[in-house]
Amino acid sequence: MKLPGPTATRQPSRAALAALKKGHPQWLVDISFRAQERLHLRYRSLTRRGKLPQVALTAIARELSGFVWEIAAELNQRHSKEVAA
Repeated sequence: MKLPGPTATRQPSRAALAALKKGHPQWLVDISFRAQERLHLRYRSLTRRGKLPQVALTAIARELSGFVWEIAAELNQRHSKEVAA
């Protein structure tokens, strides 16, 4: 699964995540879409308030790590259920 990087947040997510629906679990697509939406709005908000693009991208990268953690936690939980079954 390829996650969108911080620079991908400059574009709206409709077209960017359309390809993710093929061959990936729905829960993963949902998290990715939610991340793209939030990070895109956050980037726009920061740059409109006058933050430098480099500063905005750094903030976005930090928030992106939270979504990566969420995906890892979900994978761990699903794996634990499979092992226990």
